[in-house]
Amino acid sequence: MEKDIFKAALDELAHIDIGIFGPKSFQEYAKVNHFDRLNTRSLISVDFYERLHRSLRKNSAMVFRLGKSTDGRTTNFAIVKVKNRLKDFFLCDKDIFLNKEITTFLPVTSLKKFYQYLILPELSESSFVNLGLASGLIGTAIELDDPEAMIIPATCKSTFTFEFKPHSLLPSILKHDNGQVEIDSIFIEKRNGKESLFLIEAKSSYKREAFNSLAKHKLVYPLLAIYPKIPKDLPIIPIYVKVKKIEDGVSFDLAECEFPNPRKELPTIDQLKVVRCARYFLPLNFSKLSNSSFI
Repeated sequence: MEKDIFKAALDELAHIDIGIFGPKSFQEYAKVNHFDRLNTRSLISVDFYERLHRSLRKNSAMVFRLGKSTDGRTTNFAIVKVKNRLKDFFLCDKDIFLNKEITTFLPVTSLKKFYQYLILPELSESSFVNLGLASGLIGTAIELDDPEAMIIPATCKSTFTFEFKPHSLLPSILKHDNGQVEIDSIFIEKRNGKESLFLIEAKSSYKREAFNSLAKHKLVYPLLAIYPKIPKDLPIIPIYVKVKKIEDGVSFDLAECEFPNPRKELPTIDQLKVVRCARYFLPLNFSKLSNSSFI
């Protein structure tokens, strides 16, 4: 029988309904429990519910990657158990989008603003977001004052340090120490006459197996990483975008979320909530027509 890497940690949490194991160095934990040659990232950096280790799912436990350990050479992790509340750590597609009608989106902007995305055989998740922005689809979905504004979003992959609470039922504070955080897309644009910062986490089922969820910390980590540099009067709006390449077009499922202001209180991961959603289908077969009709 295959040995369970998380058994020792879960055994310590076995007799409690709510608790935390760690933070500890994952490499040291693995060594003490006689595991080697492990893929650290795949085990403790979980983007989707479906990728969470089966023993963690069975025990209502979520794992968090917490950046560097005190020696600066290994990676810290923690396991958070909240009995029967595991889904608090995830945004689940079926709960958000299942009963939402899909609307066909026909761009009114010039085709030359997004034609480059139509001629490529494959697109990255960032490129799908740029397609959504350039076509005006995302601007329409999130109700920008100017949905067709020329937006050039920023992306980032760097190391950040911040603190957070993993769950509202726990008083414990965890520190993400000089660990890598990836930001898919951020931009500033007006909505209801007010400048706002939009932070997008995009996932695509194109080029990979389909996942039907998103770990909330994939939006919370980037938000906590950047907020100290954001003016106090600039709202930060986190958005989950799920993109699917389907026949003759691309579907965009968008969930706008809200999160407590980190300047007022130390937030918890489960406090990220969806406030509204939209589903659009962007047809691409019109790209086969004469370019002169659009450019």
